[in-house]
Amino acid sequence: MRVIFAGDAQGRSNYESGMKGAISVAGLKEVASIVGHLRDMPRWRSRRRISRCFR
Repeated sequence: MRVIFAGDAQGRSNYESGMKGAISVAGLKEVASIVGHLRDMPRWRSRRRISRCFR
């Protein structure tokens, strides 16, 4: 399983740091990634078996 968090932090560096810390503390560095902004979201979503967008 692989979990990818995509999207621009939009200046919320504390939030992004907290997410990275939580991933590390939980021991999920091998399965979770924060990739930032993606220009072609439809392509990424089509390559995944399960995808979910949160706003």
